[in-house]
This record gives sequence, C-alpha cells and structure tokens, in this order.
Amino acid sequence: MSKDSKISICITTYQRYDLLFESFAKVYDDERISEIVIVDDASDLEIFEKIREKCFNLPKVKLYRNAQNRDC
Repeated sequence: MSKDSKISICITTYQRYDLLFESFAKVYDDERISEIVIVDDASDLEIFEKIREKCFNLPKVKLYRNAQNRDC
C-alpha cells in the first residue's frame, strides 16, 4: 500500500450501540482511514438516534439507515 492510499471501513449494525463504537475506536485516528461508513439495519429508532447523535461529532463517519431490516 502506498503512503497516499486511504482506507474506507464499512460496518453494518443492528441494535448494537455500544459494540458499534468499540469496533472502530482504536483505528479512528489512524491517518490512513479516510472514512467509516456505518449502515444501520433498521434498529429501533431510539438506538439509531443515539448512534446519529454520537456520529455528529465524528467527521470521518458517514451514517446510513435501511428503512427495513435486510439482515446484515
């Protein structure tokens, strides 16, 4: 991998608020990571809102939500 190469991380989640952020906490500040794409698979709205609030201050994170559960 060249020095200019960037890495995108893609994470699927369902009802896993705490585990979600643990899954990338150690690599978030790595300069090789350009983005972290999270796809929520129609978790309960309360959980999704908590995820969205926490992602608001994480510029590398792009959050998406499936309208219905599609099984990760």
